[in-house]
Amino acid sequence: MIGGAVERYREMGMELSVDEETLELLIWKGITKALGARPMKRTVQKFLGNVVREGMKNARGENPIK
Repeated sequence: MIGGAVERYREMGMELSVDEETLELLIWKGITKALGARPMKRTVQKFLGNVVREGMKNARGENPIK
């Protein structure tokens, strides 16, 4: 699932890597006792999407890093 998201960004010309700490966070946020791993896809899309959007804003100068 995470590999698929990384591959989709790669196909769009973006290089994205996920370190061990980020992977653990995604797993922790994406698995619940009630639903199991079903929310994982949404969690991956949310967190990786936010990182990509922020990176694109920074690259365009819309959101300078302070």
